[in-house]
Amino acid sequence: MNGFKLILLIIWAILTISFSLVYYFKIKKPNRLNFEFSDFITLSGLVLGVMSGINLIYLVFFSGQIKEVFELDFEDIITLALGPLATIWLSIQEIWKLFARLQPQGGQPQGQNPP
Repeated sequence: MNGFKLILLIIWAILTISFSLVYYFKIKKPNRLNFEFSDFITLSGLVLGVMSGINLIYLVFFSGQIKEVFELDFEDIITLALGPLATIWLSIQEIWKLFARLQPQGGQPQGQNPP
């Protein structure tokens, strides 16, 4: 495993844990914690999508491996970079939607009625 991939793996783990902890302690009330396992898996996969997109963009633009193996022109490289950019964009949108969906409405924890 080269250094860049190891760094991406570490960043993925740190971001996933950080987002989970922020949600756990800031968005949810301490007396009503229900951060579900499926939310964690979804968040983990979305963060991995962002990191994978960054890795592929790095390989396309800064590593000569793809150019040498496939003999790509500049236009081909730009086209190849659109996929990871779309992955990054959609993953960030879904992370945003996940936190918006999980945040309690009106300051009340989910599942509780106002007094």
